[in-house]
Amino acid sequence: SFCGYNASKDMRLQGFDGLTWCCLSSGANNGSYMKPPIDFYGYKKLGFYGLRDAYRDVYACKRDLYVSFGTEDTVEPAVVNYSVNGKYRLTVTVSDENGTQLDTFDYGVLSLDSENLTSLNEFKPSWKNEGYYTISFILEEVKK
Repeated sequence: SFCGYNASKDMRLQGFDGLTWCCLSSGANNGSYMKPPIDFYGYKKLGFYGLRDAYRDVYACKRDLYVSFGTEDTVEPAVVNYSVNGKYRLTVTVSDENGTQLDTFDYGVLSLDSENLTSLNEFKPSWKNEGYYTISFILEEVKK
């Protein structure tokens, strides 16, 4: 699921749309290499949710695929958009493994046009120690 999401996200960051890393039809392990995200009984597997997330109309994410960072690394946010026009506010938060919020980065209101990739200024989280951290991207539509 995570690999499928990252592979699809990487393709979208490069400007491709509509490419998927596995088939969307046939049964699981039906004698070929095909492993669809839906099983024989129609139940959605984790891969289904990863692909669904990667092909949302608009979402915010990191501009890279790394899941491991050093304490000196920076994060570059991006907004992937393929069909939405409007104004959105992006807020990025960094939390530690206990859920304590360390940083909040507010990118303000962004005007999105259909079919664009918006790269934003990078930031350096205030993490000082090794550990597990969560980077959350909150993209909210701004109503008129």
